[in-house]
Amino acid sequence: MSGTPFMPLWVGDFLLKTGDLDARETGAYLLLLMAMWSRDGSLPSDQKKLQRVAKCGREWPAVWGAIGHYFNEEDGRITNPRLTEELQKARAKREVNQHNGGRGGRAKALKNKEPHLANAVAKSCQSYSESEREEEIGKPISRPKAENLTTCIDHFNAVAGRVGWSQVQRLTPTRQAALSHRIADCGGQEAWRDAIDRAALSPLLTGQTGRGWRADFDWLCKAENFTKLMEGNYDPRPDNPRTAHQRGPGGPHDSMVAAFAHVAGREPH
Repeated sequence: MSGTPFMPLWVGDFLLKTGDLDARETGAYLLLLMAMWSRDGSLPSDQKKLQRVAKCGREWPAVWGAIGHYFNEEDGRITNPRLTEELQKARAKREVNQHNGGRGGRAKALKNKEPHLANAVAKSCQSYSESEREEEIGKPISRPKAENLTTCIDHFNAVAGRVGWSQVQRLTPTRQAALSHRIADCGGQEAWRDAIDRAALSPLLTGQTGRGWRADFDWLCKAENFTKLMEGNYDPRPDNPRTAHQRGPGGPHDSMVAAFAHVAGREPH
């Protein structure tokens, strides 16, 4: 159990996001969210288990096809971005309440024995300001406006067209949440666009390492991958022999090719 039995349901947001679902799909989605909340924010990525949790029969494949995009899958577990955010808030609030409750209890106990010590504890409690509480539970994520998200997507699609990534055709609620988190992680829309430009220079992420694999929007918006991108894990490595030949015109490989071509084209003496 998550230890937070009360799961908030923001009715307006829920109805807005599930407006295209029928009653069966809506019920299955809500059952999965409730089970996920009670199990520390995730469920195993096992279709049979998810089918049982959602109380669906043979119609499950069609139901999952309609609601699967609301979830992220990683390391054999599925999560929901909004639920994860709300669960973290609930846990942080509980910790603060427990902390404050402990302080109040100590002050009351001291008051019965040593009045002057109780006053000292009370002053200490007063010094625990709202700003300190905010640091303790973590500052809320500032959600970019919809038009700013669209601008970020337009930039990604422009870069994708140059480097061969798949372009984003639909900004789903799951993608909106992931993009908002990554924008918050790096410090704003401009920093996010810089990160995408940085990814476009990576031989690994643009399919230039011979593996035939390329990154895409969803991959880049995963927290772990984005963190590694910001830390430079995917930057070009000048001393890497596998990527040295993929540098732009004028690189070592081009000079070598030109030299061989010159030798091969000379007439025998």
